[in-house]
Amino acid sequence: ANNVTVGLPDDDESRHEMVRERLLAMLSASMDYSFAQHDDSRDDRLKELADVCFDACIIMNETEYLFNKFFEVFQDADHEDIFVTTLEPYVLDADLKFLSPEIVKSVVAYFISQNEAKRLEELLCRLEPTSFDLEEITMFCRQHNLYDAMIYVWTRAIRDFVTPLVDLLQLVKML
Repeated sequence: ANNVTVGLPDDDESRHEMVRERLLAMLSASMDYSFAQHDDSRDDRLKELADVCFDACIIMNETEYLFNKFFEVFQDADHEDIFVTTLEPYVLDADLKFLSPEIVKSVVAYFISQNEAKRLEELLCRLEPTSFDLEEITMFCRQHNLYDAMIYVWTRAIRDFVTPLVDLLQLVKML
């Protein structure tokens, strides 16, 4: 369509910025509306909204909005589970590689509460470990026997190849 006809600037950068601002405003309004509703189909609507918001934010490279505003709204409404389950395929498909430590905590809490430690380990191994709280994630991996994730974190984030080896040798001693 002719850009002038629909009221958009001819310049690509200006047009993208205008559409981005309006799309983020629409996403915010949709979140406000969806969280204000309290009916039987609310969870289904929230899941659908989460899918749309993830797609839009990733396409627009707006992960800051996704991880701050969007996550905060789901967290405040005690629906982090919907956020985490929507997040999972984006991490597995390598669309997202960095998560804030707060979101990593929510991901960990969700998968442990679901007794899905192996799925969690797969996610952790696909993320950039420099974004983790290293002390916390190492303790968690040891506590839940997620040794692949622990080795991944130590070797990729810290470049320490000795500590995971020592941990594994201590496990062998105990057997």
